[in-house]
Amino acid sequence: MKPIKQFFHSELPIALLIILLGALLSCLFKTVHQITFINPDELLWMLRSNFFIEHFLNGNFSEFIQSSQPGIMVMWLAGPIMYLSCFDFSLISNLLSDLKQAGIPYNVINSNNPIYYQPYQKLSFLFNLPLLSILFIFTLCFYASLRKLRFSKIKSLTALSFLVSSPFYFLFFTTPTDKLVTVFMTLSLFSLLIYTNNKKSKKFLVASAVLAAWAVLSKLSALFLLPFSLLVLFIYGHKNIKEVIKNYSLWLIIFLITAAIFLPTLIANPETVINLLTDNGQNRLIANPSGTGGFSFFLFFIIALTYLSDSSLISIGPLALICLAVFFILALAKPSLRATDRKRSNLVAIIQKIKLRNHFTIHRNSKNIFILILCLFLFFIFITIFSKTYSFRYLAPLFPIIYLLAGIGLVNLIDLLIKKYQIPKKLAYFEMIVLIFLSQLLFIFTSQIEKIETLPDFH
Repeated sequence: MKPIKQFFHSELPIALLIILLGALLSCLFKTVHQITFINPDELLWMLRSNFFIEHFLNGNFSEFIQSSQPGIMVMWLAGPIMYLSCFDFSLISNLLSDLKQAGIPYNVINSNNPIYYQPYQKLSFLFNLPLLSILFIFTLCFYASLRKLRFSKIKSLTALSFLVSSPFYFLFFTTPTDKLVTVFMTLSLFSLLIYTNNKKSKKFLVASAVLAAWAVLSKLSALFLLPFSLLVLFIYGHKNIKEVIKNYSLWLIIFLITAAIFLPTLIANPETVINLLTDNGQNRLIANPSGTGGFSFFLFFIIALTYLSDSSLISIGPLALICLAVFFILALAKPSLRATDRKRSNLVAIIQKIKLRNHFTIHRNSKNIFILILCLFLFFIFITIFSKTYSFRYLAPLFPIIYLLAGIGLVNLIDLLIKKYQIPKKLAYFEMIVLIFLSQLLFIFTSQIEKIETLPDFH
């Protein structure tokens, strides 16, 4: 009980303060640019959420699926809000119609359109209120999970600072489905790592399965978790294959039960779900636009390079990208991952230790970091292959991992400077956190956001 009390008394207030500062930065971002972010997807999910609740109240479970996303968790969260009297669905329908006719795939409503900006600002806030609540809970769970995984307090706080100070914390540029798949995928993976680090309690294995189901019900890209969770269990339990099979079977059963509870269509009309999965599988292979089942490495590399060269990459945060590079440089050159055998503690040594597992013991954090890096690269490949269309927001589930690695890289760099120049530790760490927020503040005032100067009067 002592660690829990210590967390609530000494660490929680600091974490909440950092989250509050991140929220203020996000509000400032919108104020500076005088914008309300929208895209047709958000408007569509407002309408879909309304229909979803109507189907639920009427017991029409076979009609729950309204999109290939499928966005079920978005509709569960936002659906009740749709019944508020302030929602003007005719206004939303008119805007959707106009966007379609104008051929505008994405736009920003700003104060240059006061007639529409003010009413939509209210609608957008109400629609996103449950999603923002989930994001707030996520940030707390993100920090608590890192501490549970035995990452140091300063590395956990630094990763949290990167996360909440980024515009992607409130995920302005993403759809509701991308917001939730990022939250649930991250927490599912962290819960599974917590379980594999300490197998005394099955609650984290159960939590991982439930969160994975919610992630898949939010967006099908989370199906990546099904094979990857098995891989994680195998990496930690390769000496006992029977236990791996037993744990994964339990994980899979809980996953399916949770999916059936939140998506009764699985029972009421399983054919709809099967068609959704098979159609997506055939139509989303990036190197197979004709649906012939072929695969082209040329197209794979073209799409991969497109993702890596996208100008949206900078919205992750310039400092975070620099610190991510620092992490890998130090991991390859310095004993920054703190393996038990300090002479062989770089990233190459960790990979060697996995191959020669009978001769070396890997430190817990080093193994966790290796799995997170593996997730980073494998999910990128997965998205590159199965993206039906190109969009940088498809990589949103990787951002929390990027911020964690960037936080570790920055702390490792600061530790080197502290040792070399004899800087007081607390002062250096405080200045480091301030630097993160200042860099994002600079990004807010220098970033260019597309604005549409005039829109039709829908009244």
